[in-house]
Amino acid sequence: MATVGREALHHALATASRTGSKGKMSHGAFGNLELVIADGRVIARGTSMEASIEFSQHAGTLGQIKAIIPREALDVVRAFPNADITIDDERAALALSAQRMKLRIPKNTDMALYPMMGHKETIGRFTMAREDFQAMAKALSGFTEGAGGANLALTGVVMSGDGFFAAADGRIMSIFKHDMPQEIGDVVLMPNHVTTVASLSRAERDDIEIDVADDTVRFGTGNVFMVSRRVAVEKVLPVYQKVMAVNSDTMGCIVDTEELQGALGRLLPLMELFEAWVVFTRDELHIVSTQSYGKSRIAIPCTWDGISDVAIKANPAYLAKLADAVTDPQTRLGVVNPTAPLTVTGVDNDTWMGALALMRGQNMEIEEILADA
Repeated sequence: MATVGREALHHALATASRTGSKGKMSHGAFGNLELVIADGRVIARGTSMEASIEFSQHAGTLGQIKAIIPREALDVVRAFPNADITIDDERAALALSAQRMKLRIPKNTDMALYPMMGHKETIGRFTMAREDFQAMAKALSGFTEGAGGANLALTGVVMSGDGFFAAADGRIMSIFKHDMPQEIGDVVLMPNHVTTVASLSRAERDDIEIDVADDTVRFGTGNVFMVSRRVAVEKVLPVYQKVMAVNSDTMGCIVDTEELQGALGRLLPLMELFEAWVVFTRDELHIVSTQSYGKSRIAIPCTWDGISDVAIKANPAYLAKLADAVTDPQTRLGVVNPTAPLTVTGVDNDTWMGALALMRGQNMEIEEILADA
């Protein structure tokens, strides 16, 4: 028999359940959680083929319990009032009772928890502030799906010893700079594991210790740690380093971030084809698209430091996605030439940058692009 607070038990099981979900990886050993109550602590463990999570917290518990239970036990605990829950260990079930409520959770007596993922000798270790990790996860979310398909060198999240996290789908990329040990090399992570760690850090309100080994990465924050399997890829494309190097040599157009976001938001619903000319002039940035009924053009003020006017062709939906990721009041669009990637950064904060592969199109004079628009 054991006694534990409802909130502590629910939080422990909910945290361990983050390695899978009902209806997805909920069968067999992957559908189980291990619950341990002992020495005043509540411990919950969950695992899948890709990640393992262990939550351990001192919760003033009484007694001892150790059992393998289905993930659906979380729904049972959620139904209880916010009070201490008494748990009786029966032969085939755990009997939970609180106040005048009593429910049973079946035990998987003939099945063990799938082995928790091990973490071998460390290659490199560093600590990342909770706010920085959450900002990184937000900046990279949504950039790991699309043209990359099943190529995880593109669709995974890259953590590089060169000092950045990155995600791309072949046409668009997002890069978040952060110092880390160079000896870790290039690590590719599952995108959903990055968002899971960010979510766990919000609940734990603690910084994140990141420990890299040959096959796994261990994230620790507060009372929880998660071991994530590294994605096996032959090599990480060197395009990220190239884009960061190119960005320092670009001509720049500085615009108000809200004006850019608003202009793209108004233009996108009018478009029939997701391609547009982006024209940089000394005082204005023009975005021009052609529809069956004619041209649409939106112009916003800009400060352009190029020697001459430049026109490039880009997917405005991708450009809007990058513009929405900027948190600074002003955005800088960097251009090398009409074929090199367009870079997007905040003016006052260079921690994040995005890049967009440009589209090929017929050569047109700027006067012709802007005419009748």
